[in-house]
Amino acid sequence: MDIKPLPEAITPVEACTLVIFGGSGDLARRRLIPAVYNLLLDGLLPDKYAVIGLGRKPMTDAEFRNLVREGVIAHSRQALVEDTWQAFERHLFYIQGENEDAQTYSALRAKAEQIEQTMQLPGNRIFYLSIPPSSFASVCEGLAKSGLATPPAGSAPYSRIIVEKPVGRDLASAQQINEVTGKVFDESQIFRIDHYLGKETVQNLMVVRFANSIFEPIWNHKYI
Repeated sequence: MDIKPLPEAITPVEACTLVIFGGSGDLARRRLIPAVYNLLLDGLLPDKYAVIGLGRKPMTDAEFRNLVREGVIAHSRQALVEDTWQAFERHLFYIQGENEDAQTYSALRAKAEQIEQTMQLPGNRIFYLSIPPSSFASVCEGLAKSGLATPPAGSAPYSRIIVEKPVGRDLASAQQINEVTGKVFDESQIFRIDHYLGKETVQNLMVVRFANSIFEPIWNHKYI
């Protein structure tokens, strides 16, 4: 297995279960699972972990593994290494469910607990919401009612949530999303990824550089 040594000052995450809502979707196949696979190649995954994809499409674990394998081959930053992939795919699982269906969360909890027992995982869980913001409330409510979302506590297993895609289309909708997630999770448990935050500023960096004599001389490889 060709895995790079861990860089200094970087530590892998604790043993945990990553649950991807929207697990059968394009983003999971093209971006998320390949990114996790690259973490393995870079030596940044713990020895014990599990990835559970949750989506609407009916699929077995084997079919899910084949689906994301195609995504890794097509979109991974690093090429697929066969022996590494075979070790990686044993950590991949799938469950079908609707975000608005309460039974989805009881089934998810049962599957997560079974996987964690089999793989000797401590119960740390990260919920990745790769779904439309309109479903955030249903997911947070389902996680809370099923007991999958736990409050922050010292040494107890943690639960965290990652909010994907634009976090609202304006201030009001962003505040609404924060309110929805904040009812279930503490702020220390919430991680936000917004593809469009500061987009215009980033697109105009070259204009800012060459239009300002203060920035232009120092925005180069010596200082950045």
